Amino acid sequence: MQEKQSVWSAAAAPGFVLGAVSIIYLLASHFLGMLDANVVKGLLSVAVWIAKFVGCILLLRMFMRRYVETIPDATSSDSFKFGVVVALLSAVVFSAAYFAYAQFIAPDMFTEAFAMVQDTYAEYMDSAAIEELQNFLPDLPKWLFGTNLVYCFLYGTALSAILCKDIPSRNPFANNKSEE
Repeated sequence: MQEKQSVWSAAAAPGFVLGAVSIIYLLASHFLGMLDANVVKGLLSVAVWIAKFVGCILLLRMFMRRYVETIPDATSSDSFKFGVVVALLSAVVFSAAYFAYAQFIAPDMFTEAFAMVQDTYAEYMDSAAIEELQNFLPDLPKWLFGTNLVYCFLYGTALSAILCKDIPSRNPFANNKSEE
């Protein structure tokens, strides 16, 4: 039981940091959306996304390495478990912020997107489908929270599985036989 608590307590701060990086990206994207220059906005958006993507990978790798340094007999399984817990905590932090963003900060953006979908496909939808689409709109932030939580957790789990292969580092030239 003590080991599980230490993994969770060790993963709390890294999970918050990774969640905060994604929140900063979300807010940067929101403010970049307010720019008038389309080419500059597009280039900045791509640059910010790449920085977030690469930054999160490097941060998770760093956190996983730091964690296994604290465990004398650490294995790749230990680093994987830690990465999964960090991914879960990060996903919860970011998904909660995304819920708040969709519910309170930019609800008009989602309303406009639904209106555009409705206008685009109005000739293919009957009145019941249009009504169902309009009834779904108030629940959209909840759905965004859930789907974002699952996506971020699965992405973080897959990334942890990839990164844990070399964490902790292995010395292929070391003598692994116990001395008798």
